[in-house]
Amino acid sequence: MTKLRVLVVEDNPVVTEMIRRLLEKSHYLTAGQAVTGEMAVEMAGRLKPDLVLMDVQLAGDMDGIEATGLIWRQFHIPIVYLTANSDDETIARAASTGAYGYLHKPVQKRELSSTIQLALSKYESDCRVQDKHRWLETTLQCIADAVIAADSAGCVQLINPAAEALTGWTRSEAVGRDLLDVYRALDCETGRPAECASCTSACSSSGLKVGTSSP
Repeated sequence: MTKLRVLVVEDNPVVTEMIRRLLEKSHYLTAGQAVTGEMAVEMAGRLKPDLVLMDVQLAGDMDGIEATGLIWRQFHIPIVYLTANSDDETIARAASTGAYGYLHKPVQKRELSSTIQLALSKYESDCRVQDKHRWLETTLQCIADAVIAADSAGCVQLINPAAEALTGWTRSEAVGRDLLDVYRALDCETGRPAECASCTSACSSSGLKVGTSSP
């Protein structure tokens, strides 16, 4: 069984060595050790670890939160924060980067192992959802029928090229707008605007298919 590889980003050598030993006891491999945000970004791109343990407070121009944002945007690697600082501002900044967990120093073996497992499980789940979304979007983009997909609040989430041509709205203009702004369905019996534009019983003589989905 292949051991998962973890990049450790920590500028305190004592803490780094402690974490390395805990990872080893938890059957993970240390992919590398970085001491600055700049080094962390470079090593993440080069080593492609399965997960990054990122200290929030790092010496240098780039702290752990900034480095996390770059690593996530460029390489889409899940990150768990190491922190001894839990002030509101730090928490707010960290939350905006979409990290997959937090470990408070001093790190304990059981907490380390469970946090990494949960982070990787959530990351894998998110990847499956994204793959399904990309597959669905690609499929809808290719079919000849005009299709608009909206969320449960009635905001447009997707509009394919055929629907763009039919409604006159481009994707960049339509996504995020109220469905009724982009397309107003007609009631099959009365010919008047339907109360619920996403209703499947609305008149489809225009060839447009409208659907809703849960967030």
